Amino acid sequence: MSALIGLVVVIVLILFLDWCYKVYKRNKQLEKVPGPWPIPFFGYKLPTNIFDFKHMFDELIGKYGKTCKLYIGESLHIITCDANLIEQVMKSNVHIKRSKSYDMAKPWLKDGLIVSAGDKWKQRRKLCTPSFHFSVLKDFFTLFKRSSNTLIERLGEQADKGVEIDAREFISKFSFEVIAESSFGTRMNVQNDESLDYINAIDKYTKIVSTRAFSAWKRFDILFKLFSEDFKTHKSSLDVIDGMSKIIIQNKRDECENMNVDVGNVPEIKKNTSLINQLMHNAKLPDEGVQEETNNFLFAGYDTTTTALSFTLFELSKRLDVQEKLYEEIKSTVNNDYSKLTHENVYSMKYLDQVVKEMLRFRSPIPVIERILEEDLKLGDIIYPKGVTITMLLYWLHHHEDYYHDPEKFDPERFNSDNPQPPTFAYVPFSAGPRNCIGQKYALMELKTVLTRIIMEFVIEPVVGAKLELGLAMVLQSKYGFPIKIRKR
Repeated sequence: MSALIGLVVVIVLILFLDWCYKVYKRNKQLEKVPGPWPIPFFGYKLPTNIFDFKHMFDELIGKYGKTCKLYIGESLHIITCDANLIEQVMKSNVHIKRSKSYDMAKPWLKDGLIVSAGDKWKQRRKLCTPSFHFSVLKDFFTLFKRSSNTLIERLGEQADKGVEIDAREFISKFSFEVIAESSFGTRMNVQNDESLDYINAIDKYTKIVSTRAFSAWKRFDILFKLFSEDFKTHKSSLDVIDGMSKIIIQNKRDECENMNVDVGNVPEIKKNTSLINQLMHNAKLPDEGVQEETNNFLFAGYDTTTTALSFTLFELSKRLDVQEKLYEEIKSTVNNDYSKLTHENVYSMKYLDQVVKEMLRFRSPIPVIERILEEDLKLGDIIYPKGVTITMLLYWLHHHEDYYHDPEKFDPERFNSDNPQPPTFAYVPFSAGPRNCIGQKYALMELKTVLTRIIMEFVIEPVVGAKLELGLAMVLQSKYGFPIKIRKR
């Protein structure tokens, strides 16, 4: 027995010394980068919920500056909101590999466009890009307007009651309805459903994924399955998510069969076609690839726009002056007639553009993104070694006083073209460079179209005593929801 105990002690000691050597070697390479000393094997003591992560990064940036080093287990992360470092990573054609944190989402997103790298990512990106061409987006505009009308009807019912609502409950169904029909050809009319299991499953799953990504032990699948109380919710949510994508794909296959189209043997893909057609009409893309990208784009097209628009309505409820200025611009553009709203005049409204840009800065929907360095990266007199993870804090970048005057103030005028603009890589709500968001034009048009419709019809009012506490999941979270009241104009 004593021999066994001795063996265990020796093994632990060897592992400890190995860990110390690795940490010493990395710290020697990055001795000019400050950061907390790690706890053996565990690294930094991390929070256990998504809302405490916001406080953690606040403290780290406040104490160490725009860039610091942080260990999660033995994995070294360079935490940064430095626009210069972010620029070097984002614009690179080399550093395009996602970090291991994204592996937590692989049971869901598998090796789709959001998480893939290398040749597979390049092929998929090339395949999907035509579906977000300008001419295709113009065709989506009618759909955006039609679904906005349904949203207005539902909000109007709440205005008549004069009750407090959570904006996200209404926006989430609108966003899902739009992405399902525009990119996947499936008209679901979900805005009139009392509930949608898919939306609830996405919310639960993304929070679990984010908690795992910053956990020293939940990252390991075996430990997560055996010891985490979240595993059952993780599995049941994934079943619902996969079930929805299978329904959408099967609906499209049935449609093709009824039209006598062989979806696996089309000699040439028509340019600028819908995403589901691009996926299913490509003979080189297997069935599992179709589902991968369906899951990826359902998430990207639903969750980010839902988050952005929900925060927009919540923040505008506290700023009646911004609403009124926006209303006057809209009214003068369409002569107070929504039927006259066109794709072109949505883009012609300068103040609307400023409001949307400021909201994407002020409440960045994607708060954090990560990349693994594929080779050494030199910036100034510091060399960041190959293999480290660069954790880019977009929310903190967008709130740093080095780049924005009075950054905690919501001010659309900061994006007035007559005023000085921030450095290019100090404003990256859709990322930038080779891995920028493929659907950013889609998202902006959806946001502007529905916001125009809402402001034309309603005054958004604040809820007295409403609290805001932010959390970091795959998208920015609000602990207390998005409480607002609406009043018809």
